[in-house]
Amino acid sequence: MTLEAGTFDRILVGVDGRSGGRDAIALARVLAGRDARLVLVHVWVADALTRADHMLDSLRMLEAERKAADVVADVDALGDHDIASGLRALAERHQADLLVLGAAHRSAWGRLVLGDVGQAAVHALGRPVAVAPAGHAHDPSAMRVVGAAFNGTAASWPALDAARALADAHGAHVRAL
Repeated sequence: MTLEAGTFDRILVGVDGRSGGRDAIALARVLAGRDARLVLVHVWVADALTRADHMLDSLRMLEAERKAADVVADVDALGDHDIASGLRALAERHQADLLVLGAAHRSAWGRLVLGDVGQAAVHALGRPVAVAPAGHAHDPSAMRVVGAAFNGTAASWPALDAARALADAHGAHVRAL
């Protein structure tokens, strides 16, 4: 696995039928290497009452999003007891080296950062997670700041390097968080 922008090989993209998922697809295209494999995924919370048609509904939604984005990608869906756990299972199934999510959609601040699902996914996956800025699908040139989680440990330096490469490619600035 390499952590430079544009060279990820297997990218899992969280899609939920909303604008954040479309932003994630657009960012995944930027981060993908030439021969990268994209997988659009949807996870729903499954319980004892979950109907069998949730899988079919999810796959239909993913197909529609794939077609709308005009992207070459596989699709996969899963019902699980929580979204982060489902994302972890799908990341393992597809041997993803990056997960791309849309920003949280709750509030102005929430659109800039990970929501509860994203935070849980970061802790559970043990893989890099990229968060697409709100509106990225409609205006990818608006990327002005690329944030990187950084705490000075050896594991945080590759994230900072990837953020620098992405920022350089878009004329943006890097902000270590």
